[in-house]
Amino acid sequence: DEEGGEEEEAVAELSASQVSNMVSEMLEGSQQASRAGQRHPMEGMLRMCFSADTAAMQLLTGETLVTGRDVIIDRILRGVCAPSAPPLAQPLARVFIECEGAPVSFSLDIYTKQAPSPVANLGAGQGGGGGATVVLFRVRACQIDQILISDGGGLKNWWRSREALESSATWKCVLLAVKLSLKAQATLTIHYNNYQDATDATGLGIGSVSVSETWNEKMLPPPTAQEIQKAKAEDNSKATMGFEKVAAHLANDKKFSKAAPLLRQMLSTHLNQTTAPAAMAALRAALGPGGSRVRAEESKDLVLELVTAAWEHRAAIAGEGSDERDELESWRLHSMNAKQLDTDDTFTFAKAAKEVMVALEGMTGKVARHRSDALTANLEAMAARYSFAWSRGSVDMAFKVLVDPKKRECLVGNKEKIEKMASAIVAKRKAKEALAQSDYQSSGFQHGKMGW
Repeated sequence: DEEGGEEEEAVAELSASQVSNMVSEMLEGSQQASRAGQRHPMEGMLRMCFSADTAAMQLLTGETLVTGRDVIIDRILRGVCAPSAPPLAQPLARVFIECEGAPVSFSLDIYTKQAPSPVANLGAGQGGGGGATVVLFRVRACQIDQILISDGGGLKNWWRSREALESSATWKCVLLAVKLSLKAQATLTIHYNNYQDATDATGLGIGSVSVSETWNEKMLPPPTAQEIQKAKAEDNSKATMGFEKVAAHLANDKKFSKAAPLLRQMLSTHLNQTTAPAAMAALRAALGPGGSRVRAEESKDLVLELVTAAWEHRAAIAGEGSDERDELESWRLHSMNAKQLDTDDTFTFAKAAKEVMVALEGMTGKVARHRSDALTANLEAMAARYSFAWSRGSVDMAFKVLVDPKKRECLVGNKEKIEKMASAIVAKRKAKEALAQSDYQSSGFQHGKMGW
């Protein structure tokens, strides 16, 4: 019992690199015995090196490939002992990671596609490539409990120096795997060995020395769900206070021009369902009393930017059909009227007019008064451009929607105004058509006279 206890204590000190070496030696023995037609006890010995719930996963994606010690060992041995299997390769480089203060260690072994890892068969047929060139073993209590594999990729020779290693995407995935294995802060001692570029350091021909380097890094564990929730609550609280503070500045005409860009940025980065009420209050302050800044020449551009930024994140403010969404839609229509419909730019006008037409088509019942007023103001701005040939098509299409009396009923408080505008548009159209006909007839008469 005492000897057994001493042996158990010795085994408990095995590192990830030592366990990795043991597995490689056992697999090499299994391959040699299989080719000699001999039975071998390696499968039982391999079981000692793996925990019962060992999982093989993709390093880059975290996708689980296979789980269970027996399944994993069987798949590895079938790959190693297959008649066409090449001799087992040795890694080109290895990175051994010790985690002071944590019961785990890691061994990152790097191979080539021509001579892949002995455990490469774990990924065969499972989206793992079947030619693993990168294998990360996680060892806990002297047993491998996680194998993360990758078929490489990325920059050539990404592993040949510490600098290249640390700048690679693979190394970032390795550190993430280490981070997810920690429950408390730990100091990592990282031992890097490049066997590919080993040199005869003594010059006596008595052995080569690998390129090696050791460094330390501090690593924090990933935050818990409670910590994440607490951090989000703190961020939302700060953002809400920020919206309230900027709203106070926006109420001051002298500070508006400086506060508006800040609100625009906050709408893009801090708007969510929790901060939405404070954001909407800030927008109301930005529009000014009665929406005065929407029409003011010195502020309408900034107001349009603010409303557009809020509209792009409208899903965070409220659901479809809610009072807040309708209010935001009205602001957008008002600001669009003041900027995009009050223009001589044909493309800008046509695009904005189409949005108005779509909004009119989407009405299925009486709309809120502020939305009705906004749409009516849009139609007034469009009607004011009807004298220009380039605008008539867009204006006619919008007013054509309102031929249906049910649509006119939707525009609460503005039905009569809309009908007067529509009548004026029809009268102008008929006058234009009559003038065009008159011009045609006059032109025909003159041509006939020249023929006489």
